Amino acid sequence: NTAVLDCLMGMEEILSFALEALSSAVSDTGVEGDVRMQLATRLAYSASTGCLPLFVRLVHLLDVSKMLAAMRQQPRAAGDIEVACREALAASLKLLEAFETKLCELVPDHEDSSFLSEELTAEVASTVDLYDSLCQVIDSANEP
Repeated sequence: NTAVLDCLMGMEEILSFALEALSSAVSDTGVEGDVRMQLATRLAYSASTGCLPLFVRLVHLLDVSKMLAAMRQQPRAAGDIEVACREALAASLKLLEAFETKLCELVPDHEDSSFLSEELTAEVASTVDLYDSLCQVIDSANEP
């Protein structure tokens, strides 16, 4: 589905831009301490704000809840659509995880809090639950 790919590519572009901006500020200008933390926080908030509608749209397009309900109601082996859905969700979650990991590397002195906005963090948390359920249903449906 091109709309799903557009969402993933849009998220990747936004996150990459924020990381490049922070990386260049840290390495080129020697930004340190509080200024680096403020910059990281602002860039992460901007990236989160930009990614939120894309992430929400991606989850909506995949309609995982409906897919889960159908697979639970009528157990069957997972097909290409279910597997592609799982892969798209995994890709979006990995993008966000990689973003946070890289930010933590660039700003090692940050607190142990998430760089993502509260709204995006909440969406990710509910999507992780859907993703885990989807994986379980697919795995159990594909057992011999």
